[in-house]
Amino acid sequence: MIRAVISAPARRASQPTRFRRVGAVAAASMMVLGVAACGSSSGDDTAATPTETGTEAATDGPQVITVDLASAAQNASPRSVDIEVSEEIRATLPKDVLDSGKLVVGGGFLPSGFPPLGYLGTDTKTWTGSEPDMARMVSAVFGLELDWQPVTFENLFIRLLSGEYDAAISNVSVTEARKEQGMDFASYRIDTSAFEVLETSDWNFEGVESLEGKTVATKPGTNQAAALDAWQQELRAMGKDFEIRYFGDITGSYLALDSGRIDAYYSSVPSIADHIAKTADSPRPTRFAGVASTAPEGLELLVGATTAKDNGLVQPLSDAINYLIEGGQYEQWIETYNLGPVAIEKSEVNPPGLPIPKDS
Repeated sequence: MIRAVISAPARRASQPTRFRRVGAVAAASMMVLGVAACGSSSGDDTAATPTETGTEAATDGPQVITVDLASAAQNASPRSVDIEVSEEIRATLPKDVLDSGKLVVGGGFLPSGFPPLGYLGTDTKTWTGSEPDMARMVSAVFGLELDWQPVTFENLFIRLLSGEYDAAISNVSVTEARKEQGMDFASYRIDTSAFEVLETSDWNFEGVESLEGKTVATKPGTNQAAALDAWQQELRAMGKDFEIRYFGDITGSYLALDSGRIDAYYSSVPSIADHIAKTADSPRPTRFAGVASTAPEGLELLVGATTAKDNGLVQPLSDAINYLIEGGQYEQWIETYNLGPVAIEKSEVNPPGLPIPKDS
């Protein structure tokens, strides 16, 4: 059954991060969150972000890497976190990854970005947002440089499963279908979706039947798209219907909402919260129209760092996320991006995901 709650979750977002290496002696006590990211300004699906480089400081103590969070963000001030490399977790990495000296991570945010999750920063060259910054923090735990590779969401999984990426950190929902397709997951955030409408609209999501006669937009290939499709089939079985429109570019979705060509936009809570904050003082402000879980009753959906099945990285990724939770850097990341409502207490490997529809 679908659960619907009318509420107003987290707000705002931040930006990318580059990291620099410093010795433990030089490392200051942990600072609160910050931003930074590195990437290509190209809108091409093949655009790649150069490996983020750092300066190694001579020291006999533990290696500490400072990660700048939200350094080129639109709505956040840059901050920093210091992360001590975990030699214990690093030792569990596959040899080929260790030998490469870098972690290659795909982010499905082309062509125009998806604030606050992942987008090109205000300097037009740094990929910023919660997902690039999580990739930076995990890479720091491993003592590796991050090679951030932007791509369209539709092509993210093709490249991941072909071995082009070590992992994807891109707001990927944990689903049983994706597990069967050859993916493993290390959870790092709760997966919550919501509807956004113009502030002048009187519509709210109050269950599947409230969608009747509406036109709703979402991004293709996402968990939200699958949910809308399932709800449409459910409504059609009742002799009712609503229209779904797909926009690969988030800008297209918001132009359609602003012009009245769609009634609502359905997406992740962090993204919608960020957009609502941005429109607050505009001529056409928007608002939340309901938070809707697509999961069966009793199941909490999660977002996970994603790897090709059995490539040897999913357990180290989960261990790194738990290391960040225990060290307090995860909490700082959560605060930087106002993600309190979707924070987790512990990362799990392959937690229960969205079930495969019975008729599939």
